Amino acid sequence: MMIKEQSNPWCIVQDVMDAAREGFYESLFSLGNGYMGVRGFHEDDCHKLPHERSQFIAGIFDAIDSGVTDMVNTPHYLHTTFTVDGEPFDPHEGKILDYKSVLNMKEGTLTRTILWENNQGQITKIEKERFMSLHQLHLACLRYTLTPMNYSGELMIETGIDGHVRNNPIHDDQMKANNKTVKLLEEVDVTGGVRNGYMEMVTKTRQDAIAESYVVKPLIPEEDIVENTKIQRDAYVCSRFMIRACQDRPYTFEKYISIFTSRDQVEGLKDTTLRLSEEASHIGYSALHHDHAQAWAKKWQIADIEISGNHRIQQAIRYNIFQLIQTNAEHDHRVSIGARGIMHGRYKGCYFWDTEIFMLPFFLYTNPEAAKNLLLYRYYTLEGARDNAKALNLKGVKYPWMSSADGREQCESWDTGSCEIHINGDIPYAIHHYYQVTGDVDFILDYGAEIYIETARYWSSRFSYDKGQDIYNMLFVKGPNEYGGVTLNNTYTTFMARHNLELAIEGIALLKEHQRWHDLAEKLDFDHKELDRWQDIRDKAVIHYDEGRQLYIEDQHFFDLEPVSLDDFKDGETPLYQKICFDRLQRYRVLKQADVIQLMTLLPKAFTQAEKMAAWHTYEPITLHDSTLSYGTHALFAATLGLDEAAWDYFEKSVVLDMEDVMHNTDTEGIHFASLGISWQAIIFGFAGVVVEEDGLSMYPRMPQQWDKIQFKIIYRKNLMDVTIMGNAAEVTLCEESQTEHIDMKIWHQVLSLEKGKSKQVNKTAAQINNQQQLG
Repeated sequence: MMIKEQSNPWCIVQDVMDAAREGFYESLFSLGNGYMGVRGFHEDDCHKLPHERSQFIAGIFDAIDSGVTDMVNTPHYLHTTFTVDGEPFDPHEGKILDYKSVLNMKEGTLTRTILWENNQGQITKIEKERFMSLHQLHLACLRYTLTPMNYSGELMIETGIDGHVRNNPIHDDQMKANNKTVKLLEEVDVTGGVRNGYMEMVTKTRQDAIAESYVVKPLIPEEDIVENTKIQRDAYVCSRFMIRACQDRPYTFEKYISIFTSRDQVEGLKDTTLRLSEEASHIGYSALHHDHAQAWAKKWQIADIEISGNHRIQQAIRYNIFQLIQTNAEHDHRVSIGARGIMHGRYKGCYFWDTEIFMLPFFLYTNPEAAKNLLLYRYYTLEGARDNAKALNLKGVKYPWMSSADGREQCESWDTGSCEIHINGDIPYAIHHYYQVTGDVDFILDYGAEIYIETARYWSSRFSYDKGQDIYNMLFVKGPNEYGGVTLNNTYTTFMARHNLELAIEGIALLKEHQRWHDLAEKLDFDHKELDRWQDIRDKAVIHYDEGRQLYIEDQHFFDLEPVSLDDFKDGETPLYQKICFDRLQRYRVLKQADVIQLMTLLPKAFTQAEKMAAWHTYEPITLHDSTLSYGTHALFAATLGLDEAAWDYFEKSVVLDMEDVMHNTDTEGIHFASLGISWQAIIFGFAGVVVEEDGLSMYPRMPQQWDKIQFKIIYRKNLMDVTIMGNAAEVTLCEESQTEHIDMKIWHQVLSLEKGKSKQVNKTAAQINNQQQLG
């Protein structure tokens, strides 16, 4: 679905109310601030079922079954209804004469204007705007205006908190539908005054308390208000205004919603929540919006990517960045980022390898402290990961394929939860990436090294030793290509495991260098014979490689699978698993997403150019891209190989994946956050060629011909760099905010000595241009 070309690349506009696309726009217009998130449903939609009003708080999970949790759908704090002379507003009754929704990404607001004619011919203009404050994370604000356009009469407005919400737990098997809903909240306290209300509910098993309060400020002449009362009943509290309305006169109220939970460890949950909503009402909507917009301006100052020459892509990458920022609880190391953020209940809100491999690099180069907290989540869930390993009679830690509150496995599918174990290598990889970019040795000494060691212990007990051949096999394993099934010696998994073992060995050396090893070795009851086994596995683990073709083979049985023609199966972008069962798919020689190619994007120095090209020509033609992770990975890889046309084609699909609903599932599945992150990587690591090498930061730009210029900022070792690329020329400024006065970097192999506050330019040499043209 194409979004209509719009003049402002900071805004996404819907100008037709389309019931068939309602779910899509609800996903597209999701708002959040890291602490809480909400889908873009209408506050006043009376047809929404209790589980469809999705409003989540980061880190609030509750059990739905033994050991299985779901992210809790919280009370509906935006709830608003109105009637005109007794007839309730219903967008599906009467006529919508005019409609416009605007998501302003620059300021983080959702604004809607509706012209509605009821069954009596009375026309009402409805204007509403909301935001989730990025300045005060516990605050959400709503401004709501009704204007009678062709009548005078009685308006009745109700706004408050509706606690009649439910969860709709969705099985992690995408083909298993679930129409059952569960109630995860129980009422503790509901109170209200004339213009305010308070509701406290608690999760049924974990006993996390959720407190919500609101204050309504009516900006309505007193003489027009006939009645101003409160309504309070079971799990419901609201303020009601009866208004004697005059034609053409606007009637506005502002609503200030405050939300806290017991996880926030505030003194006096109820008092704290009520106090904030009262304080917000005194400050006023405009001032709060200004503070919120300023907080967004500060984010955009570093995170924005400016693209000249392609309006559509400019809008799309801003949308991707916008959603990544607003779903990240950057100051809370107790939570991570779910596959669908905090705006949708898909995968029960769980965290995957998506965070470390696809999303974390964006934060690492634009907000390193946020990246650090994402990694700290993995440290503080080590105990749950240890329990996972013990349950499988293995040593060390097994990070869960799906994680929620405490790191215990949430995946309900055996083959995925027990066999898709590469996440245990993905997390150490991400920690090492963080160390490369930040130079934060204290993080490795305090947290990272312990993760390196405990994950290495897992691999040590997970590999099977074949004494006759003196080799180590990885049995019953599933790689990133989920159509590959459970197999033997998946190359991606084994490579990442070996990399993990190397990091553990290096981590121990670093601990010894800083006199920190003795204490950790004692804490972990470390046997020095473990090092010998790690080195033996590193050297003898089986990886299938065809020397004649210079090809790394996906797994031991890959070429035993049945070859098929993709043209016989694939129909547009609809995933094949919706037509053919997984059991059958796993017997075909096709890929759901990148596997060996994914590995080569993560560890590019481990492979020759010939090996990378061999992998591309082998795997790319038989990849179905039925995972939203796939397009961006192929774009990144193609860009680094100099395959310009392929890089652009894949990037274009990835960057607009949700904005244009490329996979036809944004409505039902929400926003695909890993795709947002890998699209960013395709620009920065692919087209701009940013890479951290042994001697520091380097860039090998290869800008798409569809663009005239690209400008972005990145942070490296606490230094902020402003980069502009124009064809075969580049300019870098070491910004004043940088920690150091001077830093060296390379662009197109040419060394630039940067000084704080000054810019340096460099041009690609004629030989480099000629080489690029030959590759392209």
